[in-house]
Amino acid sequence: MSILLPVRPEYAKRIMSGEKKFEYRRMIPAREIHKIAIYVTSPAQKIVCVADVADTLSAPPEALWETTKDGGGISREAFDAYFKGCRTGHAFRLGDVATLPMPVSISEIGLDLRRPPRLFRYLGSLELERLLRVDLSLLYRLAAVGGLPKGFDRWELADKYGRTVAHAAAAADHLPKGFDRWELADGNGRTVAHTAADFGTLPKGFNRWELADDDGYTVAHAVTKYERLPKGFAGWDWADKDGWTVAHTAAMHGRLPAGFDRWELVDDDGYTVAHVAARYGHLPTRFDRWDLADKNGNTVRDVYNERERP
Repeated sequence: MSILLPVRPEYAKRIMSGEKKFEYRRMIPAREIHKIAIYVTSPAQKIVCVADVADTLSAPPEALWETTKDGGGISREAFDAYFKGCRTGHAFRLGDVATLPMPVSISEIGLDLRRPPRLFRYLGSLELERLLRVDLSLLYRLAAVGGLPKGFDRWELADKYGRTVAHAAAAADHLPKGFDRWELADGNGRTVAHTAADFGTLPKGFNRWELADDDGYTVAHAVTKYERLPKGFAGWDWADKDGWTVAHTAAMHGRLPAGFDRWELVDDDGYTVAHVAARYGHLPTRFDRWDLADKNGNTVRDVYNERERP
């Protein structure tokens, strides 16, 4: 059987963090309980998680404290005050706790209550199913239009491909100010920062250019396709699995800084940054390292002349 259980906000947070492994009660249901939907009381008044019940303990308060104090998530003073006058106290020993992607109101799971339960309320199988079936696609849609609630922090929630809610928000420029979980990655290792770089939504002051996907392709590689890297950037030699450096990408798109002088950087085929710049017409006016050659002996001048040939 499952129940809806009202819990004060501070204790609900400790349950979700794993600090509080026992939930104390002066009275418990007559039926055996296997799952508890934790309902946070005022001001939130929402269901925030579902906890498995591993066991239910009943004992005089002193004995109950000695058994549960290490995982009670409550001070001795608060414990004594709560059980004052009780001969027998009870505690649900909590097992796995599933934090919901978003807090859920009572009405959203089909409960028609004029007010939240004071002690507990039994949940039917349909109500519990609705609660556990929070639709991730809804979160993606909300993320894409900036509709996630204030304080939302479940950015790591992901679909079967590993694409997180944060990826969806980054693509639409709806990540909150101060967002710092850029390393969250999809199934190919592409981070939230890669997505933001692809869509031009990286914030001013971003500095985690070294984040790389499974192919070694960094955020710096991604961003330099669309805009120049910040002044003072020094990671030009960061390379993907084929040895293709950030400088190679910047050279391809004409975004190397004035005064760049690391033309000899090579990929796994010996193709230098200078070769790339020559091929795409982005060599500087005073370039003078024409004899740099790839593994086949093709020089930068050869590439340049091939491009200029009618």
